Amino acid sequence: MSEIKITKARLLELERAAAKLNALEAGGVDNWEWYDEALKDYRQTIELEEKYEDLLNDIAECLCEGIDQPAGSGCGFGFSSKVLDNALVIIKQSGLKFEVKP
Repeated sequence: MSEIKITKARLLELERAAAKLNALEAGGVDNWEWYDEALKDYRQTIELEEKYEDLLNDIAECLCEGIDQPAGSGCGFGFSSKVLDNALVIIKQSGLKFEVKP
């Protein structure tokens, strides 16, 4: 998708959060009785986002079916990442619902 810029402070915050999660999991928190239950909503959100992205990719592929690729076969289609990002927002706002099973 499109390029995203973040501040050094935000990058450091994300790196620290990842390090903290790694430390917790190395310490066995992922064996905690309620670990999976605590992450259920998070996992469903990720699965839903992946379904939307898969749908967007399928739509883009269908729209480009039979279109000559200007730089040759396998070089990609003429959609910019910004256009795809905008299309993903439209799909998410459309009210289209996916069933996400636990």
